[in-house]
Amino acid sequence: MRRLKLVQKCISFLLVSLLTCIYALNLSAKMMGDDIDFDGEGWKEGLRSIITVIPVTASINGTLLTIECTTGRSDITVHITGADGFSYEKMYPASEAYLITIDLSSIPKGACTLDLTNQWGDLLTGNFEIK
Repeated sequence: MRRLKLVQKCISFLLVSLLTCIYALNLSAKMMGDDIDFDGEGWKEGLRSIITVIPVTASINGTLLTIECTTGRSDITVHITGADGFSYEKMYPASEAYLITIDLSSIPKGACTLDLTNQWGDLLTGNFEIK
């Protein structure tokens, strides 16, 4: 009986420790990147009702650009331009657009503009800097 309680306490401790580690890693991953604020008419995805939350987020961590789309409904065309004339454009189908990572380590440092469009013509624009 005592042994069973000891095993239960050990398992409980391990589960709480594991959940604490996962939570801490999730927080540190979110804090590492700088969020990119978007301007634009919104991201309606062809819906007729008003959506108050944009389901697309972007952040830059050094030279790694991450774009996340929580709905999985939109094909996303990513267009990045740099002040020095750099240009990047690629269309990601909805099946791949839930998490897009783009390595920008080969481009010159400086200000960049990020434009995201979908198949319904929605446009989001944000600015970020490669340091």
